[in-house]
Amino acid sequence: MGVPVEQHVMEHRGTLPSGAQEWKCPTCGRHFIVNWPPRYQQLVLEEGDANAAHVGSRGDVRLDGVDVAPAPSPQAEDAWRSWLAENGMTWDDDGQVA
Repeated sequence: MGVPVEQHVMEHRGTLPSGAQEWKCPTCGRHFIVNWPPRYQQLVLEEGDANAAHVGSRGDVRLDGVDVAPAPSPQAEDAWRSWLAENGMTWDDDGQVA
């Protein structure tokens, strides 16, 4: 097993008219807005403690160990765009696959 990670419980703050949900961690201030699949998208407003495992639930939605990842390098984005194009898909400027 790995090193134990501090666990923070996220609080659901509300749902936007678009259906996106706002979540905030009262322990470290992590704060984000998320759209769930099939059009998953996450906007991090405040990173908070990137080393903590953030969990929480609301109805049928459960957050379990949300990860923070750095933005992909330009080379990685180019590689993904090429792969998507080769497979008949596009990637718009908002990072959405069409």
